[in-house]
Amino acid sequence: MLKKSGAPQIATDIRIQFHPGALHGIRIQFWGLCGTPSYESATGDRDADFFNNIDWERTFEINLTSIFYTCRRAIGHMKGHGGGAIVNIASCWGLYPGPGHAAYCTSKAAVAALSKCLGRDHAGDGIRVNAVCPNEVNTPMLRTGFAKRGFNPDTAIAELNKTVPLGRIAEPEDIAGAVYFLSSDAARYIAGTTVEVNGAKPVY
Repeated sequence: MLKKSGAPQIATDIRIQFHPGALHGIRIQFWGLCGTPSYESATGDRDADFFNNIDWERTFEINLTSIFYTCRRAIGHMKGHGGGAIVNIASCWGLYPGPGHAAYCTSKAAVAALSKCLGRDHAGDGIRVNAVCPNEVNTPMLRTGFAKRGFNPDTAIAELNKTVPLGRIAEPEDIAGAVYFLSSDAARYIAGTTVEVNGAKPVY
C-alpha cells in the first residue's frame, strides 16, 4: 500500500538521534509519517523483577524514544510546510496491558499517550498526530517468537485466528489500511486519538 501511494520508505536505526534528521533532506510529499518500530524483550514472559536493565532500556529505545525523535523532527519540518499527518504504531496491549509483558505494554502505552499529547499540542499548527493500536499481526516477528518458544508458527497462528471474532489475526495490510486512512484527507478531523485495529478481539 505504501508503494502504491508513492510514499518514500526509509530503513534506518531511528534509536539514534541523528538518523531521524535524514528526514530534513527529504521533500515530504506523503500523507503521513508512520513510526513503526516494535521490540519485544528477549527475556520473554517474566515478572518485572526479572528484567535486566539492558532489555528494559532497549525496549523503550526502540518502541518509544525512536518515535519521539522522529516525531520531533517531522513536526519541526511540517510547521514550516503547511502541516501534515503523523501516524504512530502503538498497541492494544498498551491500552489494555496483558500479563507477562511489562516493558512492552508500558512502552506502547507511552506511545499512545505521546501521540495524544502531540496531537493536542500541534493541532493548531495543522498537524494531526494519531496512533494505530493493533492486536496480534501476522508478521515475521510474531512467527519468530512462536518458533523460539518451540511452537509451529502456522499452527500457533491458526489457533490465534480462532480467538478473533472476525476469524483471523491481522495481516500487515490491515494495519497499513488504517494508517493510510488516518494519513489521508478523509481523516481530516481526527487528531490526538488512538484507533484500535483488532478484529474486535480483546487483549485477554
